Amino acid sequence: MLLNHYSVGLMIVGLYGMLFPRNFIGFLMAIEIVLLAITTHLVSLGIGPSLLGLIFFLITLGGAELALGLALVVQMMKHCPDKINFMPEVE
Repeated sequence: MLLNHYSVGLMIVGLYGMLFPRNFIGFLMAIEIVLLAITTHLVSLGIGPSLLGLIFFLITLGGAELALGLALVVQMMKHCPDKINFMPEVE
């Protein structure tokens, strides 16, 4: 039961990060948190082997999304390093 509350909390944090992104990396991290919340919720429900493939797919999708986002950031840093500001000044 406690794991359900944990997954709902993770989903709220992830959706907040996706709706109000401050930068690209924060948006990617929010997507990762949402995928973690979905996986945690499926595990907490005690889903049997029928959805085990879906859980592994979600974990793999999260890893692929993170690798793609990191590749995009590296390419952006190579081509225009002076225009990228990962820590903008918050007023």
